[in-house]
Amino acid sequence: MVSEKTPKLHRVVNADGSLHGYHFQCPACQTLHTVGVGWTFNGDMVRPEFSPSIDVTWDHLRLAGKRCHSFIRDGQISFEADSTHKLAGQTVPLGDLPDWLVD
Repeated sequence: MVSEKTPKLHRVVNADGSLHGYHFQCPACQTLHTVGVGWTFNGDMVRPEFSPSIDVTWDHLRLAGKRCHSFIRDGQISFEADSTHKLAGQTVPLGDLPDWLVD
């Protein structure tokens, strides 16, 4: 069972050990998205907040035109209406990290 203290983010570091950003599991896309170091982050790995919005688009053939646009606030992910998936316009808890990624 997942605890309310279970981290929702995974730190991603560069080869030199510097911070690259954070991975989170997107419950709409069922895949990892990455937030880079340019975003404002509240430092909470369990109830994270990032600013500005996170806008993921794909340009390869199978997913061309797909978009996942969201805000993460207080451990919740709010999907903007311009997202092209079934959770567009909804707010849901961040997904749990996949087992293979948990530290």
